Amino acid sequence: MAEQDMSGQARKGLIDSVKGKAKEVAGAITRNDSLTAEGQLEQTQARERREANSVQAVADAEAEQARTEAAEARKEGARERAAANEKARAAEHNVRNDQAAQKRSAEQAAQRTSEQAKTRAELDAQLEVQRSKAAERDEIDRVSSAGYAVGYIGGGLLLALNLAWILKPEWFGLPSGPNLSGSEKSLPTRLAFLSVAVWWVVFSIPLFRRVPEPPRTREPDEIRGGNVLVVPFVRVAETFQALRGYKQAFLMLLAFMIYNDGIQTIQKMAATYGKELGIADSVLIASILIVQFVGFPFAFLFGAIAARIGAKHAIFIGLVVYAGISILGFYMRSAAHFVLLAALVATVQGGTQALSRSLFASLIPPHKSGEFFGFYSVFEKFASIFGPLLFWITIATTGSSRNAILSVIFFFALGAIVLSRVRVKEGQAAARAADADVVTVAS
Repeated sequence: MAEQDMSGQARKGLIDSVKGKAKEVAGAITRNDSLTAEGQLEQTQARERREANSVQAVADAEAEQARTEAAEARKEGARERAAANEKARAAEHNVRNDQAAQKRSAEQAAQRTSEQAKTRAELDAQLEVQRSKAAERDEIDRVSSAGYAVGYIGGGLLLALNLAWILKPEWFGLPSGPNLSGSEKSLPTRLAFLSVAVWWVVFSIPLFRRVPEPPRTREPDEIRGGNVLVVPFVRVAETFQALRGYKQAFLMLLAFMIYNDGIQTIQKMAATYGKELGIADSVLIASILIVQFVGFPFAFLFGAIAARIGAKHAIFIGLVVYAGISILGFYMRSAAHFVLLAALVATVQGGTQALSRSLFASLIPPHKSGEFFGFYSVFEKFASIFGPLLFWITIATTGSSRNAILSVIFFFALGAIVLSRVRVKEGQAAARAADADVVTVAS
């Protein structure tokens, strides 16, 4: 019930109560019982209406209170729901943050794992390259010795064949006997030269077809172009200057030039010395073949020795043997002695030269090997000048070839002294460091 209606009912009830009381008093005065009863009845009705209005008011108040409480409850529920929603949003936000943090951590861990794996792979690759290069350095002595050994066999076979058809041309259907023309007499020798050319061509084919060309490299300060007539001389000067920068390689090259002068002298003057002592041509030819075929296994042997004690020390062994050969040559008297000395030369000739080559190769950076080995070849050829010169001077001074063969020891001793100054590990480290700065040039 509306508050205004309740107020109107209260006023009407009060008026009805006053009217009833007035009627009751008027009936009592006038002794009108019906009027008195009517007044009392109206008063009773007015009282009942007031009571009913009071009950309604109480009910309305209680309803209003209930509505107020319900509204408060709804507000409290709304606040609680808002708080719950806020907590839920905060929890969801925290969960998202945790998930994002976990994702970032997982990504960072994966990235670190990937970087570590990449680093490990790079380190493994570097170690593999280092192991490969170390294996190459370990193998270079054996390969160089094997090259000389196979060269001895190949050269010995062809030489034996050439000597056979020169000395016994009738075995091969070539002109033989007396009354031959000059052309017919020289035919076996000319065929020997031709066979050498064919031999070179045939055995070069596998090299050209199977062996890959190493990648072209260029140092940071090198530039392309330039005058083709000027650049080669500039490069030669630069190469010589660069070679001097590799002190150990330069010392090795100097030592090689000295002791190889003695080796070349023995090779070149042995036949002349033998002829002077009256050694027959057949013995000289046989000695040449002995050198070829005895040198084959001993070249391999020197490669095995170098693997155990190092190329430098193996070369020292060869130089000691060469010095002993010079001393024995001084006392040589017969053809048997000459053959024995030829066999001794065969034991060290290929191995010493092969290990000299491989030792020098280990002291220079691979990208410079073409240039530096050019100088190596020049020094090797240049070395054949002073030994024969000393040989001739000794003969002219003393009048004896025996003294001349003994003088060759000077080259072996001086070469060994210079070789002893070569620090192999230091030179190899310098070569590896220099090779790290090169730039590969695309073909």
